[in-house]
Amino acid sequence: MRDAVAHRAESEAEGPLLHDFNSAAARLSITERHLKELWARREIGAVKVGKLVRFRDSDLQEFIARNAQAPLPRGVE
Repeated sequence: MRDAVAHRAESEAEGPLLHDFNSAAARLSITERHLKELWARREIGAVKVGKLVRFRDSDLQEFIARNAQAPLPRGVE
């Protein structure tokens, strides 16, 4: 029992398992409106919990990875 409580405390310190629009937008450094547009166009994954839309950390990380751009080689402008 004590291990379960300690594990839960460690997990909560890392952040929630599911993010609402507000916290997901904050993690991506974008507005909630922009995130809602991305979700409406299905450019970012989400989970429906009843009527609520929630974002997993993996949804956010996948979106970041998919949109990452490599730097240009030196000397190329």
